Amino acid sequence: MSCVIRRNSLIHQCASGRKFGYRSLLTADDTLDSRTDLNPQQVTDLLSTCLKTTYFIYDGKYYIQREGAAMGSPVSPIIANLFMENFEEKAITSFHTPPRYFGRYVDDAMVIIERSQVDSFTHHLNSIHDSIKFTVEHESNNSIAMLDTLISRNADGSLSFSVYRKSTHTDQYLNFASHQPLEHKLGVIRTLTHRAKTLSSDSERLEQEMDHVKKSLAICGYTNTALLSADAFS
Repeated sequence: MSCVIRRNSLIHQCASGRKFGYRSLLTADDTLDSRTDLNPQQVTDLLSTCLKTTYFIYDGKYYIQREGAAMGSPVSPIIANLFMENFEEKAITSFHTPPRYFGRYVDDAMVIIERSQVDSFTHHLNSIHDSIKFTVEHESNNSIAMLDTLISRNADGSLSFSVYRKSTHTDQYLNFASHQPLEHKLGVIRTLTHRAKTLSSDSERLEQEMDHVKKSLAICGYTNTALLSADAFS
């Protein structure tokens, strides 16, 4: 079966780099000299300074963020992703029955694993780090959503893909009568049709999605002329 595992806590110990070993990775990088005059220790010190600069003011008082990387820092997502790659490698290789597939995007992971191992694997993930915990969403009716993609298992074992929308989705887009540049409105059309063409795995699902897009955009005031102008339905 497949399941989606969601990470629901901040990353801890990114700032120090000691447990992840940034310096050792930089030392092993034989291209570092061609990209900077700084040595691995200097790069590590600068990185630590950036990640530990977590002071902020609230109600006239100074506070410091004690866990996770600095909020708003451009380097934080990169370090967080590196940390999670290390975390995942440790988790997968140390589990007695590794999943057939483990793919992550930011804080959602798509996992293909034996049904009997789901709870055990989730418990294993949650036992590795005190500040990183996961929840799990199981496959239902041979389908499961990952981001905006609905993945369905067919009777022959193959997979089909289509666009997924949450039950709370309203199909409210930039109104065509709004005082916005025309290119922005055409961009809405191109974006929705591009997603339909990219995610739909067969012509039937593509046709259904394109029909849904047309009806949704019509409610928002988009005319057939606008749809043709976007060159998205040709």
